[in-house]
Amino acid sequence: MRAVFLDYETVSNGDLDTSGLTRAMPELQFHGSTHDAQITARIDDAEIVLLNKFALTRDHLFAAKRLKLIALAATGTDNTESIVDRMSPGPHVRHGNAASMKSPPMFRIS
Repeated sequence: MRAVFLDYETVSNGDLDTSGLTRAMPELQFHGSTHDAQITARIDDAEIVLLNKFALTRDHLFAAKRLKLIALAATGTDNTESIVDRMSPGPHVRHGNAASMKSPPMFRIS
């Protein structure tokens, strides 16, 4: 299962242990940052997209045909609402735990 973290530098200065993530997602690719021109290529065949402060547009989301899960490392929910707004109308989106600050928001696309 291919996964990509688009803006890893926003959550780590090289001080985080990523072994749990890479054990769960062996094909996880970490990108320190991603420029707008790189987004489509990086998420094109990804099933999981992890991000923190990054914003995906509606066009990016619909272009990612294999996308099943978006996981936010952010502590707030402002990005989650904008992602749901960008997805509607379209693929079925399940919004998991965005109201709780105890765990990061996630979206499953089915």
